Amino acid sequence: MLKVFIREAKIGATLAKYPQVYLNRRQTAAVQESSAARVGATDWAASLLWFTKNDLDLHQNTSQVVNVVDIEKSKGNYVADADGNRMLDLCSAELNPLGYNHALFQNLLSAAETDAAVINSFSAGASASVGFADLVKDTMGPMAPARDLGVTLVDSQNATTAAVKDAILQRSGTDHGWSALYFNGSSHGSPLTLGGMICGWPKASYPSAADEESQILEQVRATLGEKRETSSPIAAVVIEPTQQSTGYVASDNFISTLKSIAEDFEAALVIDETNTGCGASGKGFWQYQGPAADYVAFGKRTQVAGYFSQSPTINLGGCENDVRLLKAIHQGIQDDGLLEKVGQVSKVVAQRAQSLSVSGVTAARTSGTSLWLETDSAATCTKLITHMRNHGVLVQQNSATGVVAKPTLIFGEAQAAELFTALSKFK
Repeated sequence: MLKVFIREAKIGATLAKYPQVYLNRRQTAAVQESSAARVGATDWAASLLWFTKNDLDLHQNTSQVVNVVDIEKSKGNYVADADGNRMLDLCSAELNPLGYNHALFQNLLSAAETDAAVINSFSAGASASVGFADLVKDTMGPMAPARDLGVTLVDSQNATTAAVKDAILQRSGTDHGWSALYFNGSSHGSPLTLGGMICGWPKASYPSAADEESQILEQVRATLGEKRETSSPIAAVVIEPTQQSTGYVASDNFISTLKSIAEDFEAALVIDETNTGCGASGKGFWQYQGPAADYVAFGKRTQVAGYFSQSPTINLGGCENDVRLLKAIHQGIQDDGLLEKVGQVSKVVAQRAQSLSVSGVTAARTSGTSLWLETDSAATCTKLITHMRNHGVLVQQNSATGVVAKPTLIFGEAQAAELFTALSKFK
């Protein structure tokens, strides 16, 4: 109670001192996509962000809350915060691949079938509407990584974990005893990684350069051969086309050879496109462009989670409206030529990253328009994130010393210039 009294007293004193500042911020105009980032000097005594965090602190620990956004005033690549600051958001692409408040979603949300699915919400794995199977077929078919693939949608479980479990069941009839091989530094979601750690599943090194690939492939072949003679043979080999913890990229040739090796030992290849699908890589809707894998897992940007497989069936799960969101996103990608745009901007980002010279930044890697930065210490990492926010660019920490920027699909050359201009000012 005392905390509430002190908070309200501070608010009252601030309003008496800064009444016009408070009112003007409340009346900030809607953000236009054509506008660049704009961050003013923050007067914490009059900051609505500070007030909002103070209110939230009554219910939860807000020590890790660095921003409170105004969703209605956010648009495209830019997010508005409680203080009217307009920032280039390179943190939320996995939730908003087309950016904030895209016009495509307005028609979707006003549709009668959307209302019905919201009002009568249920898990499609247990009970699906009459037209849900056709919706899944019409939505997932055009974006499948290969022809004649089946699709399985999952509810709350991790899609990559579900694909690995299916691979094990297909080979053994039980999910016990068999194992999967994955790569150092890849998580694939906590259920799969934690299970692998507990069960002692084998791991291989993820290639950090092209000249490492052949040696790693031989390492994988040897591991598959050794495990085949044990009580826990390998049923699946799991890989991310771009490793999300580091930004290292495995070539299509590496992955296709990995598939051939897996086939030699009757194991499935599971490609985890959870972070690289939906046009994020600049290579197409899916990053991997080689021969069809046994499983391709998806999620995050696609809104709905699941996997494609060689079994030509449709297994329903998840939320019906998530599939509608994905259909709208795919339509937007096609209408605006976003796959081609991402490919073009990716080249600009890669060129700028190669020539980047910033104090405290020891490495820069790209995949598509995403950028991974390694710093020389945890303190530098934290300082860099704060610096970028103060210059109107939101990035996120990716490890103790790593920073990552993951843009939307509508990220253009103007936004790339903003990103690298802000980076160049770091000292």
